[in-house]
Amino acid sequence: MIDLSALPEITCDISYTDILSSLKDTYQTSTGVSLYPSDDITFLLEIIAYQRMVLEYGIMHESKQNLLAYAKGGRLDHIAAMCGLTRLEATCAVSTFRFQFVSHGNAIIIPKQFQIAKDDIIFETTHEHLVASDQTTADIQLQCTQAGTIGNGYIAGEINQIVQPMADLSQAENITVSSGGAETESDDAFRNRIQLFPESISAAGPEKAYIFLAKSCHPDIIDVSVSTPTNSMTELVNTVDSYLTQGGLSHAQIGQLIRPLMPGTVNIYPLMRGGVSPSNDVLDVIQTYFDQSPKIPLCDFVFVQAPEQVSYEIDISIIADDSGQVGQIQAEAETALAAICKQWRETLGHDIIPEDLLAACQNIPGVYRTTVTAPNYLEVDHFQYPVVSGVQIGVSPV
Repeated sequence: MIDLSALPEITCDISYTDILSSLKDTYQTSTGVSLYPSDDITFLLEIIAYQRMVLEYGIMHESKQNLLAYAKGGRLDHIAAMCGLTRLEATCAVSTFRFQFVSHGNAIIIPKQFQIAKDDIIFETTHEHLVASDQTTADIQLQCTQAGTIGNGYIAGEINQIVQPMADLSQAENITVSSGGAETESDDAFRNRIQLFPESISAAGPEKAYIFLAKSCHPDIIDVSVSTPTNSMTELVNTVDSYLTQGGLSHAQIGQLIRPLMPGTVNIYPLMRGGVSPSNDVLDVIQTYFDQSPKIPLCDFVFVQAPEQVSYEIDISIIADDSGQVGQIQAEAETALAAICKQWRETLGHDIIPEDLLAACQNIPGVYRTTVTAPNYLEVDHFQYPVVSGVQIGVSPV
């Protein structure tokens, strides 16, 4: 896939000075009158040159809006429409709720749009649920009534206000952290998905086709890794045999462990915006999307999993040329390292490279020497993402 940022920049080749000079030459040639800086005609030509310059830049901007690398907002939507794509709308947060009932002799129907709230944040059922007569608890997924990130981040037990009482229902509260709410797909994310579109025209066989489909599930998916197992059937059988020999695992648990290793499996690892691993509720949404997609070949078995976090620490010592610059260098180093850590965290399979950290600090004005004590170089697997657990920056004068 072409890196749009590496394409030549499109700029306006004409300048205000060139336009003004051309206007003056044309006037003097046509009239035979020499112009001086204090002339009224010179002032008028300067106004015309300025307006012409504004017009030139306006035309250039409008022209660039026809190109994928520069288009924004509605212009990007129109480019996507030629591919049959639309921007992903904001999504609602979801969470699993536990309903607790007193003893009841009959089955209970929890109606669609049954609501549980936390102040003005409301979660509701998306369809009816049947609770058998012998059930005293039921775990049900509810969805926030407001789209966007507003419903994210409520910890277990925080959403527990039953809006409309129900017979035999004694308590209902969320048992998972609410997550999955996202704002409307950003221009950058939409642009990246438009680039991936040609890969998905036929079916989701190629790696980038699966990446396109995964990013079409949720507007907050910032990176996706796709892999398929390379082990042979003999190796798979030996793995199952070793689990059976060890004991302590049920057949269902063994099946879950070998699921990513099965031939024909396509393992999908989505990473959310901000370098966050998707919750189980969000993974269920993505898995359902793939299970129902007509693009998946019949021989492919898609398994959506959370990527693995790799922790590292930063310990850097900086020597400054001047003691008066210590505070400024400290602040600039913190900003530079935070930007690198964010980039690494939002990229699956990004290796931990101490030289990047060293270069970022060494290039700060006033830095004499930089020493990186931690981290050491570490190769990160395609389904992993690096997350900094602590940052120590020491700045001292020479």
